Amino acid sequence: MRSTRKIARVYRALMCLVLLLAGVSRISRAQQYPNTIRFVNQSGENAMVKLIGPIRLSVLVPNAGSSTVNVPGGIYYILTRYCGRQGTCRYSKGDSFNVTQTDTEYSKVEITLHKVAGGQYHTRDASATEFNSQ
Repeated sequence: MRSTRKIARVYRALMCLVLLLAGVSRISRAQQYPNTIRFVNQSGENAMVKLIGPIRLSVLVPNAGSSTVNVPGGIYYILTRYCGRQGTCRYSKGDSFNVTQTDTEYSKVEITLHKVAGGQYHTRDASATEFNSQ
């Protein structure tokens, strides 16, 4: 009975180690990509950005702050949730954009999170359901 418990503890410890190493590996692979996407939040509210493409990431971008992620090349779009102090949230979905990576070039993308008349990145209203389902 005692050896069964010991085997179970060793097994759980090994599984935790495997999961930890898998997470570290995923993080280190993401950091290997030279392409960057920088989110700059000038919306007046905290924002949660979901980056959807060859990889999916959720990025918290505080009001008046920025966050940068490294990504592989591909086609992406973003879903964003803006939440005010009263707990009310609004959602938006951005158009698709390209992150290009070749042997000699890589992309450096910056997206400012706020409405700009005549801005270069088009967004539309989205729903909480659309945001939460991605």
